[in-house]
Amino acid sequence: MKCNKGQQIKRIIFLLVAIFSFQLSTAQNFETTTKYKVIPNFKDKGSEYLNTTFKIVDAQEESESFSTFTIKDEESYEEMNITVLKNPGLQGITEVVKVEVESTTCCTAVEAYYFLVAEDKNFTSLPSLENVYCENSGQDIHYVFPNQAFGNEGSILKTKMSYTKTYDVQQVNVLQQFSWNEDNHEDDHLVAYHTEY
Repeated sequence: MKCNKGQQIKRIIFLLVAIFSFQLSTAQNFETTTKYKVIPNFKDKGSEYLNTTFKIVDAQEESESFSTFTIKDEESYEEMNITVLKNPGLQGITEVVKVEVESTTCCTAVEAYYFLVAEDKNFTSLPSLENVYCENSGQDIHYVFPNQAFGNEGSILKTKMSYTKTYDVQQVNVLQQFSWNEDNHEDDHLVAYHTEY
């Protein structure tokens, strides 16, 4: 598929991303929130494009930023969504904040940032994940927490999910498993686990 096929292809891809995002958010109990918000901070890094840095803050206490992330090419940036998973089933963690940044060129790229919110209000970030949705995309990568469908007690799973034509989960592959307790989390390097649904 070439980029110059026009706006119609772009709209189709954007619609597919919206369907995938809605389906997965519903299945995993992530909910839209106004508790947190993202504030842009533009900085010129001397590159060809202007790098856009965002701060994630508590909506009530805007001065308290708990993390930042950078979009390297703001020209393809489309939108940003913030959702929360309450009581993820991890010791000492009250909720998980997920920020998804959508960018569109030929296909739509969605970069997801996950932040674990501790009982003492400290935050732990997980490595970001990126999914690219083109016309025939049928799979993506997500973190799964213990209280979610396909979750595993005491662990965070990095999974690759594939979908049927009606966007139901067809297959789940575990790429990595991170063991969790309140004081420590470590990568178990689990890549052999494979489950079909």
